[in-house]
Amino acid sequence: RDMNDLFWHSNTIVERIARNQVKTSSGSIYLLQGNIDSASMRKEGFPYRFIKRFTYGFSKKWKEYVEEFLEQRRR
Repeated sequence: RDMNDLFWHSNTIVERIARNQVKTSSGSIYLLQGNIDSASMRKEGFPYRFIKRFTYGFSKKWKEYVEEFLEQRRR
């Protein structure tokens, strides 16, 4: 949610700069603050294991986690 408590999303994340900083396909850099909204993610169908992997930000293995998630969804 943004500062006005509205849901929003960025363009595709293409790079992890730090666990709490990411770069999008448009070149924007986002500083992630606060906790992951796990309840909303579960509601949208993300599995617990996937959410847990992003609880403390973006791991260095974040692309592997996303690829694994997408592969499971294709089955």
